[in-house]
Amino acid sequence: MLKVMSIFFLIIACQTATAQQVDKNTKDYLIYASVYQWYGELDSNENWRKDHPQVVLDFKEYPQNSWEKGAHRILDIAPTADNPASDTPPASHRVRVTLEFYPATAGADHVIGQYVQQLVTFDHNLQQVLKVETELNEKDDFESRYIASASTNLIRAFLYSWTQGLDEPSSASLSHWLASDAQVTLAEDQIISLSDYKAQIKAQGLTQIRRVIKNLRISPLDKQRYQVDFEYQWSAINTQGENEIANIGVSMRLSVIDGKVLMQVYTEQYLAPKTDLGAEVRC
Repeated sequence: MLKVMSIFFLIIACQTATAQQVDKNTKDYLIYASVYQWYGELDSNENWRKDHPQVVLDFKEYPQNSWEKGAHRILDIAPTADNPASDTPPASHRVRVTLEFYPATAGADHVIGQYVQQLVTFDHNLQQVLKVETELNEKDDFESRYIASASTNLIRAFLYSWTQGLDEPSSASLSHWLASDAQVTLAEDQIISLSDYKAQIKAQGLTQIRRVIKNLRISPLDKQRYQVDFEYQWSAINTQGENEIANIGVSMRLSVIDGKVLMQVYTEQYLAPKTDLGAEVRC
């Protein structure tokens, strides 16, 4: 971030690798956001038919092979490799998603889930789902408690989109996520707004900005509001070619209304350096 932050965290610069070095399989936040958004929409209502008019589904995870309320809990997201020999942007993106699916059964708190693997095809800009092919669908041999997942999937989609926007301020507008009375407090006291943040990042000349999401907790406050807490492991390269590193604690208060996530409160604060990175859990 700013130079004062660089000095403060200089003592750990030799002990902690940058996010680019730590995670050789760096997550593509746009792909992760699109996957969570799709399953959040699919679990919410049938509006996905209008929002993804070209999509072809096989509905194999559903008991009657047709859409009904359920919960897709994502276990793994694995983008398939693009053709490395091609210089042209791909016409579509294919992602292999592993998940547990739980059908919503009236009057039942516990249901038999299914272990599912699906190949999801998105259009070139990751805005529309074109096809979902079920490659594996195995019933569990035990019951699990049914927990609706639509809102938590939508929140995770938002979180990846929001983080991408912070890492690359020129790539997306963050203001459309904010409620009209949103309160935003960033870790640097002198940065008083998101527009000011973009200006400061540009003025500082920071490159390769990356936030790794860790220790994520999503807690419902009521049917529409959620408390979200996590940590960013932040890294960037300054104009001198030096690595700058920080741990930032983040607290959010969100609402999910009609499938749309809005930010009410966003608060950041710097955290003391951690010496036991193995104790952290990545999102």
